[in-house]
Amino acid sequence: MSKGLEDIFREGLGDMHSNPSPQTWKKIKNRLWWKDVVHVLSTAAVEPSASVWTAISLRLWISSFLRFSIRQFNVYYLGAAGLITAGILITAPDPVINQGSKLGDLNMMPEYKNPVAVNTSGTPQPVTSSSFVSSLPVRTTSIKNEEQPLTSDHIQSVPAENYSEVPGLQYLPSRKNGLFLINPADILMSQDSIVNWKGEPVCTDPFRWSADVFFALSDMRMKTKTVNHNDQFINEMSEKPLNMFSAGAVLNFQKGHFSLHGGLAYTQSGFSSEYNSLHYKTDTVVISWITDGGYFQYDTLWVLNLDSLINGNPTYVAVLDSHFVYTSDTLSVNKPVTTKEVVSATTVTRISYIEIPLLAGYSLTSGKLSYRVKAGVIPGLLFYSKGSMASPYAKYGDMPADREVLNQWSLSGYTSFEIHYQPFARLGFSAEPFYRHSLTGLFNNNFPYQTRLSAAGCRFAVRYYIK
Repeated sequence: MSKGLEDIFREGLGDMHSNPSPQTWKKIKNRLWWKDVVHVLSTAAVEPSASVWTAISLRLWISSFLRFSIRQFNVYYLGAAGLITAGILITAPDPVINQGSKLGDLNMMPEYKNPVAVNTSGTPQPVTSSSFVSSLPVRTTSIKNEEQPLTSDHIQSVPAENYSEVPGLQYLPSRKNGLFLINPADILMSQDSIVNWKGEPVCTDPFRWSADVFFALSDMRMKTKTVNHNDQFINEMSEKPLNMFSAGAVLNFQKGHFSLHGGLAYTQSGFSSEYNSLHYKTDTVVISWITDGGYFQYDTLWVLNLDSLINGNPTYVAVLDSHFVYTSDTLSVNKPVTTKEVVSATTVTRISYIEIPLLAGYSLTSGKLSYRVKAGVIPGLLFYSKGSMASPYAKYGDMPADREVLNQWSLSGYTSFEIHYQPFARLGFSAEPFYRHSLTGLFNNNFPYQTRLSAAGCRFAVRYYIK
């Protein structure tokens, strides 16, 4: 198994007698990790260590877990299961009224009949009924802002069904306007537990205030089109959206079935784009060849003339001798060579907005569950941008994604369906599938491309009822 880039880089620093600080080494390891991944996935020439593969698998699992998918169990289903489980566990049981308490057992209370009903003019009218409800001996009813104690002679005999058909009762105000105003101290229960003579909850407050703290995750989509720029060369862009995250607080105002919502939120989105970078490399090539050759080496020999010995005068004669010496040599020439290399890379852009949700809703309540349909707009202001993107003006290279190319303001349409569960009088939980679509472009008008974002996801919130 080959060594990882981290080990090779560490040995290189050791050979240079360099010891970086922990902060510097942390940045170096991060850069080396991405270099290792790029080499493995592109060329498969470097085999990373086990720790690098562990980090890769962990990041891929987290990315797959956070991305919304209908077929795969992810954080959205986990959040919904958590809310349902928490709602079941913290559901408060129905209050138990003891026999010896102040209220006593309502089933053991005496039953009272009164053959007189009061219409809107205050004139008593006889009422004949065979069914009625039990009531406490002393209560207070408010009709036309006139309060009077109810004694055994004044307790109404109210029919259990079809009361609107009985003469006189059709003039009584409905329960929505507060037919029975019961003192909470008499029944030791909150206003949310007050019921009328039919056992239905009575809302005595004309309006309610509440506040939400929420976070939302969504899967984002992008739609890009080219703006007409005849005098510019436009390069095709390839963008892939990332997940959108949002968190914030919302103030809710509700009156009857209608509600208004406004607050402050932080939203982060982003996208990745691929681009090509052109690199020129200059190198020196050495061209060598071998040459064969040689040369003649000459020698002079002095030869004695024997005839000269007879005369007594020795004479030497010079004789030239030669032989060929073979030689070989290597010749080298340095030649500069320039090569062109195209490298593909991926860059990530992060964009953050400060948003003000402005929504209106209509709700229906069934016990502790309520269902609300909401719609509205979400204006936002560009807060932060980081990263780079593929340049549309050239075939190669990237450009920074800063405020010069991004639109400073955003406006999105929003619609959702909220499911709210209220186990306590002051506290509730909600899950809200939503869809939002940007009404303004991501880039400014001078940019050759225009992109609109849309997202679908789920918002989870904790609600506190102020009033």
